[in-house]
Amino acid sequence: MALLGLQDVSMAFGGPLLLDDVNLQIEEGERVCLLGRNGEGKSTLLRIVGGELEPKAGVLSRKKDLRVGYMPQQVPQGVSGTVAEVVAQGAGALSKDWERSRLIEKAISQMGLDPDASFESLSGGQKRRTMLARALAQEPELLVLDEPTNHLDLTSKDVLLEALKAFEGTVLFVSHDRGFIAELADMVLELEAGATPRLYYGDYSYYLEKKAALAAAAATQPTSLGSGFAPRAPNAVLSASEPHSPAQTGTWEDEKARKARHRKLKRREEEILARLLAVSTEKKTLEGAMALPANYSDGVKVKKILASIAGLETEASSLNEEWMDVADELSSFE
Repeated sequence: MALLGLQDVSMAFGGPLLLDDVNLQIEEGERVCLLGRNGEGKSTLLRIVGGELEPKAGVLSRKKDLRVGYMPQQVPQGVSGTVAEVVAQGAGALSKDWERSRLIEKAISQMGLDPDASFESLSGGQKRRTMLARALAQEPELLVLDEPTNHLDLTSKDVLLEALKAFEGTVLFVSHDRGFIAELADMVLELEAGATPRLYYGDYSYYLEKKAALAAAAATQPTSLGSGFAPRAPNAVLSASEPHSPAQTGTWEDEKARKARHRKLKRREEEILARLLAVSTEKKTLEGAMALPANYSDGVKVKKILASIAGLETEASSLNEEWMDVADELSSFE
C-alpha cells in the first residue's frame, strides 16, 4: 500500500530549480535512499516529505493520518532536559499515559541511552541517537532521516543501524555513508541537477551495477564536445561535413583534447563503479565470515577480518570522493 506519492514535484528558492519533476511512490516497508551530489536537493526533498516545506509545483499525496518521524541533519538548537523528556516530546499525545510511557522506554532502550542523562551533557553521537529515539517514540509509519550517521562513532552507528533494521515501517533517508546505505537501502533514488531523477529498484549493489552499465554504454556513444558550440534545437543534428568557424569550435587540437579527456573520464567512472561494486561484495562476504563460529570465537581471526573490513571502508570512501570529482568534471562537458 502506498504511504506517500510525489507527482511532478518541483522546488526552487529564487533561482534555478533545485528539484524538477520528481516522481516517487513509497510503499509500506520500503527503505529508500536518496543519492546525489551536495546541492542537488536531497535535504529539500526530505523536508517536503517531512512536512517542513511545501513544493512550488506538483502534488504531494499522503495516506490519511500518516505518522511521520523526521530526523534533521543537524541537532536542533535549544533542546534541553533529560533524555527521557526529550524523547517524550516525540510521543506527544498519541497514546494513553501507560502506552506513551511504554513507547518512550522502548525507544530509549533501542538507542542504548540513559533516560536520566542530561541532553546537554551528551556527546554528538548520543544526541543524534536521542533525536532518533524521539522520532521512534511516536511509532511512525514513515521515518525520514537526513544524514543519520553524521558525527556518530562506530558504536553509535551500529546501534542506529540495528534499530533501523528492526524498524518495521518505511524509511526514506539521505546518507553519504556507503556502508550504511548497503546495509539498509532496498531502493535508490538518484537526484542530479538538470536531469530527470532516476529510481533504481534494487539495493546499493544493484545501483552500482546499473551505474557501471550505464557508464559503459555512455562511453561507447559518439559525443560532440566542441568548445563553445552555439545552442541548437534539441533535435538538431550537426553534420560532420557542416563547416565550423574557429569562434564556434576552437582549434582542432582543442576539440581533440576535450574528446580524449571525456573518454578518459568515462573510462575512469566505469572503473570506479565496478570497483565500488566489488568492494561492497567483498565487505558483505567478510561480514558473513564474522558470523561463523570458527571465526567469531577466534580473537586473531576476528581482528584480521575487522582490519580487512576497515580497509575496504577506507577504499570505498576514497573511491566515492574520486567519483564525485569525476562526475563534476564530466558535467562540464554537457
